[in-house]
Amino acid sequence: MVISMVKSKVLSLLLLLALLVSPARVLAADAAQPQESAAATEEAGAPESAGEAETGEAPEPSDVPEAQQTPPATRVNSDAGIDAETSLAPQDALDADAAVILLYEMDSETMVYARGIDDRREPASLTKVMTCLLALEHGTLTDEIKVSEKALANMDPDGSSSDLTVGDTFTLEQLLYCLMIESANDAAAVIAEYVSGSEEAFVSLMNEKARELGCTGTHFANPHGLHDDNHYTTARDMAKIMLAALEYEKFQEIYSTGRYTLPASSLREERVMVTTNFLIGTSVTQDYYDDRVIGGKTGFTTPAGRCVICVAQEDGLRYLCVILGAPTISTDTYTVYGNFVAASKALDYGFDNFTFAEVLSPLAPIAQLPVSEATQSVVLTPAQSVTTMLPADYDETLLTTRYELTAQEGLTAPLEAGQAVGVVRKYYGSICVGETELVTVTAVERRAVAAAMAETMDEIRESPWRFVIIILAVLLGLLIFLMLFSALIRRRNRRRRRQRRAGR
Repeated sequence: MVISMVKSKVLSLLLLLALLVSPARVLAADAAQPQESAAATEEAGAPESAGEAETGEAPEPSDVPEAQQTPPATRVNSDAGIDAETSLAPQDALDADAAVILLYEMDSETMVYARGIDDRREPASLTKVMTCLLALEHGTLTDEIKVSEKALANMDPDGSSSDLTVGDTFTLEQLLYCLMIESANDAAAVIAEYVSGSEEAFVSLMNEKARELGCTGTHFANPHGLHDDNHYTTARDMAKIMLAALEYEKFQEIYSTGRYTLPASSLREERVMVTTNFLIGTSVTQDYYDDRVIGGKTGFTTPAGRCVICVAQEDGLRYLCVILGAPTISTDTYTVYGNFVAASKALDYGFDNFTFAEVLSPLAPIAQLPVSEATQSVVLTPAQSVTTMLPADYDETLLTTRYELTAQEGLTAPLEAGQAVGVVRKYYGSICVGETELVTVTAVERRAVAAAMAETMDEIRESPWRFVIIILAVLLGLLIFLMLFSALIRRRNRRRRRQRRAGR
């Protein structure tokens, strides 16, 4: 059996060596020239490894390294998105008086500016964004809700309210306007009881939803945001909650409303409510009005400071801004609300200093790589165009491209045109600003001879007799060399004899 195995390996190796020394190898080398267009070849970069590689100048096909033999680099998480580890702008780029500032471009999912966004802070009435979200998720806007005595028990008389009366009836929609426009704590309590039966059960639902949204620094203790040592969140978590709420059209309608008329009932007269968000409302003051701001929610307690979360849009950019812990500056003649001042400064910075730029395109190939079990290489390109945020005066030399193949061993035929084989990322400095799949430009067929050679080599590497086979292969190689050399000598001697006979 052992002799049979050795014979089999020797015959396989003989075939392999015969192929290697035959004219077919020359033909195969010629066939290995890339079939892609000249334009694609000029733009394709050589890989540094089969893992994450940085593209460079286009190589000649013979210079392409065997990238599939190099293990992939450790996957790097993208810095794009709400969970970005680094913001595009440095912290010292913005001079605004607030403990926490988050500025996030929503369409490109870019964290533009971040200051203390993972610090635990009291959110005050920003809490009501979560309360509104859960009401829209679990309630019906036309449901009529009677205000209970239990819901209004333990309300802080100094807190903001809509002066709801026990026994009065409201639709859920009306209560949500009270909640978001007047920031009514009593409306929050009534909504909590309506959704979950009790405030305690609703708080559990709030924390469950926070976990579902990926909030890792949040714990709610009530539905309104009044001070509690166990009631806290982060700016990043508040942004996640806001993004979830914005998926509801009714939320977008409510949070952008500056004035709302609450109709009369048997227990109340009709009255007009005005927003606490002076960025969109001018009924109280025009000092902070910002026509870029679409809507938002404010919050204030003494421990939390002045807070606001808002969305603003201008010139094709759409920002989500979170301000926590801004000051209140009061004198005998005026009061300055630091949350609105900080929000406008942050928005000014975002709109004035950043723009969109295309950083990845299917028309700009990334790399040209060899393919195992085939006689041609393949050009790889981004699957789709990626446009992202960059500084308006960005330095193109800071843009670099890196890619990573899915398979550790590299590319193996057959491959289809447009097949995803990895991921490509664009970096601005150390920050990942774009990512998409890496796909093949053309199809690559599996060559039977190349596949047989690869299979034979794999079998040899895995065989316990591989050292014996290698020695036999070396001896066989020497034998073939001697045979070829002997044939060459005989051919030369015959030629000389013919020349001597012809000269006589």
